[in-house]
Amino acid sequence: GPCGVQFANGAASTDVMKAVMARAVGAADPQYAATIRAERSWRSQYWRHFVKLVELSATSPAACMSIAQTGLQELEHHFEYVSETGARQPVLKAVCEHVQQAQKGLCRPTFSSVVVDGQAPFRPWSLEVPCKGRTLAGEALLQEIERWVRVGSMEPSAGHALSASASDTEGKWLDL
Repeated sequence: GPCGVQFANGAASTDVMKAVMARAVGAADPQYAATIRAERSWRSQYWRHFVKLVELSATSPAACMSIAQTGLQELEHHFEYVSETGARQPVLKAVCEHVQQAQKGLCRPTFSSVVVDGQAPFRPWSLEVPCKGRTLAGEALLQEIERWVRVGSMEPSAGHALSASASDTEGKWLDL
């Protein structure tokens, strides 16, 4: 299987986020933490909980630190490092071991870079997004993005960026 940082025990990202948010917010408001754990429409309502987290964090420097530290402590329980051999260990332990090995000269970070030199001529394109069995592009995509923002399925800033990309017939937005 793949190696690197992964969700522990194959957990779903929504479950992890709710657990981390609830634990973090619980440092300042245990009752609201229960509200987060009970949220049934996380994908459309998560933003409300982030607003509450920011509001609670802004009440004082101590509250901010407590919420942040508690959230990070909880986060640590939900991720693991999987080595090339398949061995699993907590992320923090893996990082500490790697730093210790590097300090002793037993390993060194390996970084590399490559150059990709595309030779194909530019051709006009349009952004296409598969959605519910059909492919949205052009005006239909722009209308759907507007609807997603209006109903709260997409943050306004994401809708703006996606609309700009969808409207870019010269390909500048996605020209790497």
